[in-house]
Amino acid sequence: YFKANPNAAYVAMGVMDSDAYDESPDTLETIKKYQEKYPDIKLARAYAYSHQYWAFINQLAAWMKTSEPGKLLMGLSYSEVRMLPEMKLEPNVMAITVWGIAELEADGRLKPGKDGVSELDAWLKVANHFGNHDWLQGLGYFIPRTYTHYYSTYLKALKKAGVQDSFQHIEAYPNWGMDGPKYYIISRLMWDPGQDVDAMWKQYSDDMFGPASVPMQEYFATLEKLWVQLDNVEGPERKLFRW
Repeated sequence: YFKANPNAAYVAMGVMDSDAYDESPDTLETIKKYQEKYPDIKLARAYAYSHQYWAFINQLAAWMKTSEPGKLLMGLSYSEVRMLPEMKLEPNVMAITVWGIAELEADGRLKPGKDGVSELDAWLKVANHFGNHDWLQGLGYFIPRTYTHYYSTYLKALKKAGVQDSFQHIEAYPNWGMDGPKYYIISRLMWDPGQDVDAMWKQYSDDMFGPASVPMQEYFATLEKLWVQLDNVEGPERKLFRW
């Protein structure tokens, strides 16, 4: 891959959307071992497959350190391999989580657990390079699906943890009339988490809507609060397919 793409900084070995995973005798035996600790078969499968996946990623990364020095190997914490690695990842591994930042509070990604360590901090302990993939789609909804203040909180937490560079990716199918502002603001926050979110909303509304700036700021602010409330307070329920 790197011979064909010498300028590429990394190669990705992430899983795709699928429910099909290996069921060889060795893998079933691994799942059985994890079931002793996690009676829920779904949870046991997730831990077993995650263990196998990250062990593979680590082995490949160790080989890459000499064969492809300076290049990164991306591993994706997703679906059945979403669990935190049980080992310290090689320094050339870039771990990518798949966190819905819209549910930042409900999922408690930044809150310390019983051990005093948040999920974010736990990932930063095992991975030298970290990033996240967020499903930021807006197409198909009747109100703006926006949560810019949560993005500010999340990115500031990364910066506070000492992360100098991270890979932030959003999957977006925009309804531009409602989604233009959030993509503008979130992309600017990715470059500089310290920017004032409300000031950017004002700037965007002033530039885009002119004399209608004030009511448009109120429109977007009110519906962002509603979206966050529905996703994180009332339930919480995931509204991805319900609007």
